[in-house]
Amino acid sequence: MAKTFRVGHAQINLKGLWGAVGDDQFRATLEESWVAGQEVSRYGRTWRMSRHVEMDQGFWSGHIGYVESDAFSTLAWNEETKEFDRGEASGGVVIPFVVNLPQRIMSFQYTTRDVKLHTVTGNFQALLNKGSTYDWEVAPLSLKRTFEDWHSSVVSIATLSAQLRQPNPSWEDREKIADLLDSLEAQYVRLAAQAREGASIDRESDWFTQMMDHVRRGYGQAVMTGTSRESGVLSKFTQTADGGAVEATESVRVEDDVVELSGDELAKTQRTFVERGDGVVVQSEFEEETDDQPDC
Repeated sequence: MAKTFRVGHAQINLKGLWGAVGDDQFRATLEESWVAGQEVSRYGRTWRMSRHVEMDQGFWSGHIGYVESDAFSTLAWNEETKEFDRGEASGGVVIPFVVNLPQRIMSFQYTTRDVKLHTVTGNFQALLNKGSTYDWEVAPLSLKRTFEDWHSSVVSIATLSAQLRQPNPSWEDREKIADLLDSLEAQYVRLAAQAREGASIDRESDWFTQMMDHVRRGYGQAVMTGTSRESGVLSKFTQTADGGAVEATESVRVEDDVVELSGDELAKTQRTFVERGDGVVVQSEFEEETDDQPDC
């Protein structure tokens, strides 16, 4: 039997005065900030970072994760090796990842059942910044897509969330959005919708078309999810004035007894992703809201 792992990609950057450092300085600052055994507590979970292992072609590999102390588990943190010890009853999550130092890209294995993509990048960023003199940003990468292309790739629009704000100067052709904001005397509103069972959010409705028009004019953002027709996994689409984008994730098929992708396999997946050059953008450009709640 076989199963599927998901691999996400993120850009690792130094912010502020350190943003323009060369490769040697980037390596030195990352090595200084990557502290084996470092931990951060967020939303009731304590995340830890393993030691790093140097690989070929400028890659480093490692793990981040958390152990659930209140559950029966054979997953534990080994203080001597600065690594996770995992058995058959793993209570918690371990995320294997690699960092391509020349490209400054992180690639990691995750499952949406356990964590969301932003949970991984947000906690890795927090671990690097814990006690560091540098300011790190770990931003998920996305691929440019039109709404029409994304919509044709999913079975239906399952969920919709949008943030809409007052326009400047006028409300041309968006009377429903105007009425909502003006009647509430609100500067901005957040909307959330979930399709009825067996149905899809209606993209032809006046509300939907006016919302998309408002967002494309630069007055908010909209995020939708649906099940991919090809892979059967959840697909997320984000629309802003800058265009549309989907999360840059890969599906990797493995045998059922494989626990995690090796560093070499993650590095290979990343190289294939980079070589495609498929309209890659940094997701922070789309102002995606992160969701790092523990039930992710």
